[in-house]
Amino acid sequence: MINSQSRKNTFSKKWDKYSDKDILPLWIADMDLQSPKFLQDIFAKRIKHNTYGYTLTPAKLNHEVIKYYKKKQQWSIKNEWIIWLPNLVTAIYAVNKMASDSSQSLVIPKPIYPPFTESAKHYKAVFSFVSMVEEHGRLTYNFSKISKLLKKDAWLMLANPCNPGGSVLNLDEMEKIISMVFKEKAFLLSDEIHSDLILDQNIPFFSLGKDKRIIDRTITLHSCAKTFNIPGLSCGFAIIPSKKLRTRFLNTIHGIVPDPSLFGIIATLECLKKGDSWRNELLKYLRDNRDRVVNVLSKISNISFIAPEATFLIWIKILHPVPKKGWRSYFEEFGIGVSDGRDFGDPQSIRLNFGTSSSNLNKALKRFSLAMENING
Repeated sequence: MINSQSRKNTFSKKWDKYSDKDILPLWIADMDLQSPKFLQDIFAKRIKHNTYGYTLTPAKLNHEVIKYYKKKQQWSIKNEWIIWLPNLVTAIYAVNKMASDSSQSLVIPKPIYPPFTESAKHYKAVFSFVSMVEEHGRLTYNFSKISKLLKKDAWLMLANPCNPGGSVLNLDEMEKIISMVFKEKAFLLSDEIHSDLILDQNIPFFSLGKDKRIIDRTITLHSCAKTFNIPGLSCGFAIIPSKKLRTRFLNTIHGIVPDPSLFGIIATLECLKKGDSWRNELLKYLRDNRDRVVNVLSKISNISFIAPEATFLIWIKILHPVPKKGWRSYFEEFGIGVSDGRDFGDPQSIRLNFGTSSSNLNKALKRFSLAMENING
């Protein structure tokens, strides 16, 4: 059963942002839903032990990752390909540092999860934006423009499923990306953290890095953090089949990036072993929430939106001039905390998190409707 509860006074980054205001926080990408009961049980067992020293990543954790990819994608990954991380943002920063240190350029679609852009700017990497396009209610890529910018040894930076937007690459789109990377002898970073949250059951998912043409030029990122609502436990991994690329990556993070946390390791192991049934319940819950959001938004004038195929996040374009303080400030005045699209590369839009309780979502949708009525006149 999927349960939700108040997260006030729990040091929640999401909720404490508005701790003294009547604003429903629907911004940062974690859910207001309790994690699986089996995690509570395994944590209680470890807490009873009451010792929390330095922790190794156990071999059986790699074994479960290998089983996961074999079962889900028929991809036979090898033990040495897996690199454990505290989170995936560190990997995104590491790749940008690798690119900057080697004078490799980057091609970054937008809108995109902010750390992709923030890390490129931080390391003063040479990068080009390519605006995504909306086709048939989905976000997709401007492949012709990417092909012009993608040069030998350049990095193409992707999130699949998209964040924001929630669109999942279809087979035709995958083939175009793989062909471009292969033809240009480029590199690919594929952040797949939301790939276990595909809401539409008829949509298949395949990791781009599985393709033999580009397997040695791809870094694939994944974590249980989003699916099982455990981002605060700090655990994720990269899959890097190329020994040369893997060595570069390890040298880049050496001494800077810490190991995953003890409870992150325990949680990830349990989620990989026991999580399928709970995840299926979660997907039904999120599908119902998404459909409720889509139903309400479809009746509101002067917006357009992408109904997400995956994730618990919906991308909404407001068809009015952007206020001086941005859309985040505007919607805060009506009691909703959203992610401002300018952080993703599109100031005209907002991202709204529907991974919350039914009561919170109903309140938020009423407030959103009032905010749009106010501006629509």
